[in-house]
Amino acid sequence: MTYFFVFLLLISCIMLILSLIKPKWGTLGKKPDLKRKQICAVYLVLAAISFVAIGALGPDTDTPPMAPASQKTIPSEVSVKAGIGDTDARWQKEYGDMQGDSPKSLTVNGSKATVVFVDGRAVNITMGKRDKYYENSILKDMIPADSEVTNKEKDTSDPMLIKEKTSYHSDTLEKAYPDSKGNFVVINISDAKVKAYLNTVIDCMPSQK
Repeated sequence: MTYFFVFLLLISCIMLILSLIKPKWGTLGKKPDLKRKQICAVYLVLAAISFVAIGALGPDTDTPPMAPASQKTIPSEVSVKAGIGDTDARWQKEYGDMQGDSPKSLTVNGSKATVVFVDGRAVNITMGKRDKYYENSILKDMIPADSEVTNKEKDTSDPMLIKEKTSYHSDTLEKAYPDSKGNFVVINISDAKVKAYLNTVIDCMPSQK
């Protein structure tokens, strides 16, 4: 509809100019008795009506409202099994009831474990031996699937202990627990004298880099 009024405005302007030059051109020779002022008045009215209609029917030039910024999706599950960065609800669902407040204690796959939760997320896990001697095989599934090794080191500063520390980064962990910046460590601790495995600590407290 807008194009119609644009066309009408254009024609009105052309006919107005022709009428000013020669009145009979404005009536196409059909109304030779009409005066120049009468003919020009008709085309001025048509032009004014067309101009107003174009403004009313034209596209809305207001800036459309901006769409709300997309929110980051917080993963419901962080590790392969309930582990570092996961909620206490998932821990309880997979491993059963936990005792105490902070840290909470429980048994996981035959090992005694303690967990520290911050804002409902597991930020520190200490897993004891399984069958009195061995590292619990479930530990490899208690870290995120997208974990990438960033550093490895062995700490022998304590003559009684050997601490093998592996640092990781996980984008999934960072989304679930931003304070961690996605960084966490896994520390395997052994008795320095008899070289016997003692426990494993998984920690994503903000102090980890």
